[in-house]
Amino acid sequence: IDVMVVAVVWVLENGWGFAGGMMQKEVIYEKIEFVEAGRKAELIDDLRIRTGLNVRDVDIRKIDFLRDTAELRVYYKVEKAKDEDIVSNNV
Repeated sequence: IDVMVVAVVWVLENGWGFAGGMMQKEVIYEKIEFVEAGRKAELIDDLRIRTGLNVRDVDIRKIDFLRDTAELRVYYKVEKAKDEDIVSNNV
């Protein structure tokens, strides 16, 4: 039973579980007008443009009204490189 528990934890931690290649990153965001109720889709779209990541979700961790910034946790999907996108350097 111990081996099964360790194996399940190992599989889930290595991205083979529920997340399926999801990563997270902490960012400081300065467009405070997008950090309000009802504008989550706009916030995610702006984060995709600014970061170049395939952002799927975002959590607002902290808002600093003094500096007009927000601390966000961004969840994004890792894209695997396709075989045809890999360029070899053989000359």
